[in-house]
Amino acid sequence: MSLSITITEVLAVFFFHKKFDGEKGVALALSLWGSASYFYGVYKTTQKSKANAMEVRRLRSSVLLSCQAVDEDDG
Repeated sequence: MSLSITITEVLAVFFFHKKFDGEKGVALALSLWGSASYFYGVYKTTQKSKANAMEVRRLRSSVLLSCQAVDEDDG
């Protein structure tokens, strides 16, 4: 949503020759900041879930290997 505000304001200045005053500048800065913060949060969450999935896979494989070693010792 905040990204659409940014695009709308910039396009209005270029195409409709609207005045770009301080209020629009603050709105533009805040919407860019909000968009960047949101996308950075999504990026960090995705990276964290990938790391967690890799850790789960590593733990599962180590458990399977240790179970196989116990089975070989018994057999």
